Amino acid sequence: MNGFLRRMALMGMMSMPSMNCTATPPSTDLELKVQSVDYGALEEQSTNTLELGDVEIVETYQFSHVPLATRLAQENIRVKKGKSVSFHHEKKRLDWVLYIEKDQRRLSAYVVDGFVSRPSRNVPERPGAILLKQYPIQLGWNPIGAKRVEGDGKSPEGIYRVSFQHPKSKFGLALYVSYPNTDDANRAEYCLRQNGWKEELCGLGNRDVTKESLARLRRNDQRCQVPFKDSGLGNYIEIHGSNRDYDWTAGCIAMREISEIFSLSSGGCSSARVDGKRVLRSNTYVIIVP
Repeated sequence: MNGFLRRMALMGMMSMPSMNCTATPPSTDLELKVQSVDYGALEEQSTNTLELGDVEIVETYQFSHVPLATRLAQENIRVKKGKSVSFHHEKKRLDWVLYIEKDQRRLSAYVVDGFVSRPSRNVPERPGAILLKQYPIQLGWNPIGAKRVEGDGKSPEGIYRVSFQHPKSKFGLALYVSYPNTDDANRAEYCLRQNGWKEELCGLGNRDVTKESLARLRRNDQRCQVPFKDSGLGNYIEIHGSNRDYDWTAGCIAMREISEIFSLSSGGCSSARVDGKRVLRSNTYVIIVP
């Protein structure tokens, strides 16, 4: 494959085969090269310049040089056995949110007051949201756009949860993300209904996506269960470890400092009362935006 075709593949204009969360790294002439910056006296902010061909992205990571445990202490926040987050000496529980900006290649760890009652993607502008720390990340080898099907090399976009912690994944510590969820199932079914249930017109190929499989996805999501394996929309999306500095996964989110967020995140759901009703709340929310 010549340089032009490689560039098209990286920009999402061509497809490349992949399995699970691994993919063949791009050639050296198109690798994302990390250029270190002299931080001087900066202690709470880090800036890297990433280059892909003639495209340059400048990324900023707040509090990158401060251990996450220190940031929790600075904000008077405690984590009880990895299961709940609250202010010291207060019973009110806060919500733990991992906010991922794909275009910035950045994961931000937040605690948010009252997020369970009104989950949304506007975490940074939300009253009561406290930014703890930001981390650089890598995405799938075809990062532009939301994930639609297994093997498309894209990372999902939406509001998810950590289904469970996986301490011994292929890439070490990992947090299993609840993709595909109800929104993904609804999006797929809407497209299929509009196109006479022809999967190829919805970018699903021959994946055998059925009404029954989509209904099962919704049931699992509503019950806070792990997405089942053969939905046709892909799964096994994780936030896991990495020792690379370019987009290389098949849709997972990779990061070097996985141990910090792994130690504080917890999977599944717990019961909460919202507007007088008992609901299931995510123990760790994962918000992924373009």
